[in-house]
This record gives sequence, C-alpha cells and structure tokens, in this order.
Amino acid sequence: MRRTFVAALVPLVVAFFGGGPAAPAFAACGFSIVPNEPVPNHDSDFSSVVATSATEAWAFGDYDRRDGGNSLLAERWDGTAWTRTPIPDAGPRQNFINGSTALSANDIWVVGDWNDTIYHGLIEHWDGTSWTVGSDGETADHFLQGVSADSPSDVWAVGGEVGLPSGGALILHFDGTSWSPSSAAFATQSVLNSVVALAPDDVWAVGSTHFRHLEHTLVEHWNGSAWSVVPSPTPKTTGGDLWSAAATGPDDVWAVGEKFDHSGLSEHWDGTSWSIVSTPTTASVPHLHSVVALSPTDVVAVGYVYGPDYTPLTERWDGSKWRVIPSETQGIFVFLYGAAAIPGTSQVWAVGNQEATGQPSQPSVERSC
Repeated sequence: MRRTFVAALVPLVVAFFGGGPAAPAFAACGFSIVPNEPVPNHDSDFSSVVATSATEAWAFGDYDRRDGGNSLLAERWDGTAWTRTPIPDAGPRQNFINGSTALSANDIWVVGDWNDTIYHGLIEHWDGTSWTVGSDGETADHFLQGVSADSPSDVWAVGGEVGLPSGGALILHFDGTSWSPSSAAFATQSVLNSVVALAPDDVWAVGSTHFRHLEHTLVEHWNGSAWSVVPSPTPKTTGGDLWSAAATGPDDVWAVGEKFDHSGLSEHWDGTSWSIVSTPTTASVPHLHSVVALSPTDVVAVGYVYGPDYTPLTERWDGSKWRVIPSETQGIFVFLYGAAAIPGTSQVWAVGNQEATGQPSQPSVERSC
C-alpha cells in the first residue's frame, strides 16, 4: 500500500468548499468515478497514471499479498474499460510504484522501490510488448519517487536515500543505454519527490528538506551541466513539502504539496522566481499530491483531505485563481495520488484508492469531464 517517506499525518475532518465569485464553466465540471478491475480480498491502490491518447492509458500501484509482501499492480485503458495487465515484481518481498512517465504508447517508465533487508530503487520499462525490470546501479539504501523524460535518451528519476542524518536527495539519469547518478545540489536530509524534464538543459525537481524542526520546500534545476538549488518559499509557521511538479514551458512551472494548515501548498515559477499561489481554504488540512498543467490557464491538482474520514480533493487553476471542483466519493476513506492529462482533450485522469467500512481498500480511477 501507499507509503510516504517524509510527510506527517495530521488528524482532521471532512472538507467542503464555500462560496465566492462565480467560477468559469469548466470549474463546475469535476471528476467522476470510472469503474476499474478490482483486486478482491486484497488491500490495493493506484499511485500513478499515464495517458498517451484518449484510448491508451495505464494506472500503476500495488496490492498486499497474503504472505505479507506486496506485488505490483497495473491496469490498462483501451478507450472502453480498465483491464488488469501483468507487470513483474522487482523483488520477492515488497514492491511499490511511486511515479511514471510516458513518451509514447511504446515507451513508458515506472519507478518506485522494492526491499529485502534494504530499500532498492525500482525501475521498469514498457516497450509496447512487455515490461522489463531494470537496474539503477545504486547500492545504498534508497527509493525513487518520480520520473520524467523529454526524449528516449534523456530520462530523469528522483528520490532519496533512506535514513537520517545521512539520507539525502537522489537523482539518476538515463542516456538511452544505462542509468547513472547525477549529483544533487542539496543532498543532506532531503528528498526529491517529482521531476519534470522540459529539455536537455531545462529540468526541474521538487521535494523537501528538514531543518530547524520544520520541513522546507526544496527546488532544484538542471541547466544542462549541473544541478543548482533555486530559492522557493516555505510557509514560515507550518513548513511545507512539495510533492509534484508540472509545466507548460520554461516560464510556467507549477509545484504542489502540503503546508499543514487549512489550504494546500501551490507554488509557481514565472521564469524569474518561485512564489506561493494561494489555494482554497478548507475545514481541515489538505494534501495536494499531483499536478497536471494543460495550459497556462488550465492546471489541475489532486490529493486528499486528512480527517477521520479522508476525502478526495480536486482543484483547478483558471489563469487567475485556484478553485475546488467536484469529485466523486465511494467509501469512507478516499485518496487521490496521481494524475495525468489525456492528450487531445481537456480531461484528466486521477487515481488513488478508496475503502469502505470493514472492506479491503481498492484502487480507484476518476476522470474529469
């Protein structure tokens, strides 16, 4: 099942959004559940999703086995239905997918971690016919959180090494042949959760670092030769984590996460600097876990709201402000972890899991209208 390595859980209650100025037409057009193939009698979830067309998408996650381990879970969308598709485990015990990216229907990467006595980075590739388990070449106790590519020979993966005080951010690069480490600019007591590759000399990675008893946002940028830390604001009283990044161009980059109060954390790069962009206030602490940028005036973020009953959270940027948009709930606990734009449309897939009283949690899929 889904794990987080940095963020802390905070008790809270169900969130609702209030009034305000009239929203644009698309803001009222929210997410609805699309049936997927269940995993009976096993706790399971989806953590990531990719789409290469309106008739081709993949959702990835894992399910608990009866022997105490975890196996990978993949389902494929053919334009009509989601169908479970075999994907190999990387290790014999626990296997988790945390991120994915697709260059085409025949070129898809997933990353995560598997463990025996230590954590290992999980990397697998789809060539249009089968999945291949790869190796990142790392020997330290580590995990991978996110992956992005701008070409088949320019793929980036990010994550972290396990354990403090020595644990730190990890960056890997695939050149079309093999994976190799790339030195993070800030590599102590830090983790990178997401990466977005725009060009060979324009790559962003976001996450967090821990000091002075708070989580602080961490943003790094690759200019084609080296990684550097780019200043990003951190809420002073609450701290903050960045969990996902997306971009429409070099001067329009978004990052979202949480800041442990009553609104999600959203930050924007305008080509010059990063700034916090306010998000709607909720009754409880929200967590924005994934962001998708369709255009400068259409950005979608998904996540959940902490509480005795966890509820899905979906927000949309219209070029001037973030607004909560409707999402569908089936079950007491509902989480949305991943999102992906559906090419050729203004729609978005969102995936996660839901749980009813006394029942195993099950993977869930929603699609915006």
